[in-house]
Amino acid sequence: MDLHCLDTAAARFMLARLFLVYRGQIDLDRVRHAFHLLLTSWPILHTKVNLLRTSLNPVHDPEHDSVPFHFRTIDTKLSDYITEPLGTGELSSQRWKALHDLLRFPNSLSSLVFSPALVVKAVQLQDACLVELVFQHGLCDASAE
Repeated sequence: MDLHCLDTAAARFMLARLFLVYRGQIDLDRVRHAFHLLLTSWPILHTKVNLLRTSLNPVHDPEHDSVPFHFRTIDTKLSDYITEPLGTGELSSQRWKALHDLLRFPNSLSSLVFSPALVVKAVQLQDACLVELVFQHGLCDASAE
């Protein structure tokens, strides 16, 4: 499958983010498996994910058929970061920054230069799980698929 020339140009640096907070524990292996299934059923996304590893020449390599997935477990509670009840409005900028800092993982130079089409970040807390999806903005899909 060939990508449109715009898919490999500057437009792929326009990223959208989705931040989710789940109460309780979730099975991160199932989350990883769900994104693997997403790649197998969405070939254009699969090709774009491989751009990170192959720069401008995406190739199919079953050994690397996975979404960049970063996760860690922290032995603390969500209430240590958020004192406001969830679902009651917008978080203060300080609370938002504290949550966002939990989801910071080291970046390689290649991941900054060749931004992946999809990245999943997760932090498992004692009583919650934070998940951030970073994906290429849908309006940047030049092939319109």
